[in-house]
Amino acid sequence: MSILKVNNVSYRYSDADADDYVLNNINLSFELGKSYAIKGKSGSGKTTLLSLISGLEKKYEGEILYDGKDLSKMVILASFFKVTTFYHNLQRKKISFYRWILAI
Repeated sequence: MSILKVNNVSYRYSDADADDYVLNNINLSFELGKSYAIKGKSGSGKTTLLSLISGLEKKYEGEILYDGKDLSKMVILASFFKVTTFYHNLQRKKISFYRWILAI
Protein backbone atom coordinates (compact mmCIF):
# COMPACT_ATOMS: atom_id res chain seq x y z
CA MET A 1 0.00 0.00 0.00
CA SER A 2 1.29 3.46 -0.90
CA ILE A 3 1.76 5.90 1.96
CA LEU A 4 2.77 8.76 -0.35
CA LYS A 5 1.52 9.38 -3.89
CA VAL A 6 2.61 12.05 -6.32
CA ASN A 7 -0.02 12.46 -9.04
CA ASN A 8 0.65 14.55 -12.17
CA VAL A 9 2.78 17.03 -10.25
CA SER A 10 4.37 19.89 -12.16
CA TYR A 11 6.45 22.70 -10.74
CA ARG A 12 8.17 25.79 -12.06
CA TYR A 13 10.06 28.48 -10.23
CA SER A 14 8.23 31.78 -9.76
CA ASP A 15 10.63 33.65 -12.05
CA ALA A 16 10.52 30.99 -14.83
CA ASP A 17 8.68 31.30 -18.13
CA ALA A 18 5.10 30.00 -18.15
CA ASP A 19 6.10 26.75 -19.89
CA ASP A 20 9.52 26.26 -18.25
CA TYR A 21 8.86 23.49 -15.70
CA VAL A 22 11.62 21.89 -13.65
CA LEU A 23 9.18 19.00 -12.92
CA ASN A 24 6.46 18.15 -15.42
CA ASN A 25 3.65 15.63 -14.80
CA ILE A 26 5.57 13.51 -12.29
CA ASN A 27 3.84 10.37 -10.99
CA LEU A 28 5.38 8.43 -8.10
CA SER A 29 4.25 6.08 -5.38
CA PHE A 30 6.10 5.34 -2.14
CA GLU A 31 5.32 2.34 0.06
CA LEU A 32 5.65 2.26 3.82
CA GLY A 33 8.81 0.53 5.07
CA LYS A 34 10.75 0.75 1.80
CA SER A 35 13.77 2.89 1.01
CA TYR A 36 14.01 4.97 -2.15
CA ALA A 37 16.79 6.81 -3.95
CA ILE A 38 16.18 9.85 -6.11
CA LYS A 39 19.04 10.46 -8.47
CA GLY A 40 19.70 12.59 -11.50
CA LYS A 41 21.91 15.25 -13.00
CA SER A 42 22.55 18.56 -11.32
CA GLY A 43 19.55 20.83 -11.83
CA SER A 44 17.16 18.02 -12.73
CA GLY A 45 14.75 18.75 -9.85
CA LYS A 46 15.76 16.24 -7.16
CA THR A 47 15.83 18.74 -4.31
CA THR A 48 12.71 20.44 -5.64
CA LEU A 49 10.87 17.11 -5.62
CA LEU A 50 11.97 16.48 -2.02
CA SER A 51 10.83 19.98 -1.04
CA LEU A 52 7.42 19.27 -2.55
CA ILE A 53 6.89 15.87 -0.94
CA SER A 54 8.12 17.14 2.42
CA GLY A 55 5.55 19.93 2.38
CA LEU A 56 8.14 22.72 2.39
CA GLU A 57 6.88 24.01 -0.97
CA LYS A 58 3.13 24.20 -1.59
CA LYS A 59 2.83 26.00 -4.95
CA TYR A 60 2.61 23.16 -7.46
CA GLU A 61 0.19 21.70 -9.95
CA GLY A 62 -1.24 18.21 -9.43
CA GLU A 63 -1.65 16.48 -6.09
CA ILE A 64 0.50 14.91 -3.42
CA LEU A 65 -1.31 12.52 -1.10
CA TYR A 66 -0.03 11.36 2.26
CA ASP A 67 -1.99 8.38 3.53
CA GLY A 68 -4.78 9.34 1.12
CA LYS A 69 -5.00 12.94 2.36
CA ASP A 70 -4.02 16.02 0.37
CA LEU A 71 -0.61 17.14 1.64
CA SER A 72 -1.26 20.77 0.66
CA LYS A 73 -4.10 20.91 3.18
CA MET A 74 -2.07 19.53 6.09
CA VAL A 75 -0.27 21.62 8.64
CA ILE A 76 3.39 20.68 8.76
CA LEU A 77 4.57 21.12 12.35
CA ALA A 78 8.14 20.23 11.53
CA SER A 79 10.17 18.84 8.69
CA PHE A 80 13.57 17.40 9.47
CA PHE A 81 16.15 17.43 6.71
CA LYS A 82 19.48 15.63 6.76
CA VAL A 83 22.04 15.33 3.99
CA THR A 84 24.38 12.37 4.14
CA THR A 85 27.48 12.15 1.97
CA PHE A 86 28.73 8.80 0.76
CA TYR A 87 31.15 7.56 -1.86
CA HIS A 88 30.19 5.44 -4.85
CA ASN A 89 32.75 4.52 -7.49
CA LEU A 90 35.10 7.02 -5.83
CA GLN A 91 32.65 9.86 -6.44
CA ARG A 92 31.22 11.85 -3.57
CA LYS A 93 27.41 11.69 -3.41
CA LYS A 94 24.88 13.33 -1.13
CA ILE A 95 21.67 11.72 0.08
CA SER A 96 18.83 13.72 1.55
CA PHE A 97 16.55 12.26 4.19
CA TYR A 98 13.24 13.78 5.21
CA ARG A 99 11.08 13.06 8.21
CA TRP A 100 7.75 14.70 8.88
CA ILE A 101 5.65 15.52 11.86
CA LEU A 102 2.17 16.24 10.54
CA ALA A 103 -0.93 17.68 12.08
CA ILE A 104 -3.80 16.09 10.17
